[in-house]
Amino acid sequence: MSMVIKNTKKSFLGQCKNTYSIMEQQKEIFKPGPLYEKRFEIVNRIKQDMRSGDILYRYSDAKGPLGLPFTRIVSNITKSEYSHAATLFVENGEPHVLEINDQGTLRYRLLDWIDTCYGKNFSVYRLQDLDEQKEAMLLEKIYKILNEDPNYDFTFSDDNKYYCTESVAVIYKEALGVDLPSYFIKEVVSTRLYYVLRIGIFLFSFFGTSLPFNKKMYFVGNEQQGMISSQLTRQVIKI
Repeated sequence: MSMVIKNTKKSFLGQCKNTYSIMEQQKEIFKPGPLYEKRFEIVNRIKQDMRSGDILYRYSDAKGPLGLPFTRIVSNITKSEYSHAATLFVENGEPHVLEINDQGTLRYRLLDWIDTCYGKNFSVYRLQDLDEQKEAMLLEKIYKILNEDPNYDFTFSDDNKYYCTESVAVIYKEALGVDLPSYFIKEVVSTRLYYVLRIGIFLFSFFGTSLPFNKKMYFVGNEQQGMISSQLTRQVIKI
């Protein structure tokens, strides 16, 4: 009898240990961002004024080669509080997000996308002259990209892949013929930093990452330069 009780106790303790281990793993897997507690409030606010094709700008913390804080560096170089872009679309009255990041082409509910925000704020921008026809054309292009499921462009120069801000620019260019601002790297940084980047990128090219110095790039930027500076869009919401 005592042996049965002893074995039962061991079994119970073992189950408790396994359950605790699973809970700890779940904690490691899901680490909600600073907007998590306000996510329903934010979604309800955006639902009051949302259109397919709205652009979402936010801060990101994506890593580069050797774990370097790549998007933080981009944010500092371009003097922007944001370093990432995605596209909102409306389906059956609910907001969703098309995002391309280092995991590929992703589709989120806006509610879940907010969970992944690293910063405490983000902005929603919209085409100045957006109408129902243009919105439908943007939505068609969004679905096309979702169906094509392109990979993330780690080299920032592959025409068959996209990085985050580029995916937004491609949607607007191919759906409406709208050009969002793009720049050569040398137009954005100082001469000294330009050559530092040339040397650094050459070294990191051995890890499969590069920057196109002879091709224009898209970055979020600020009111003076970058995608945010476009006179064709306007800010409709800032969280």
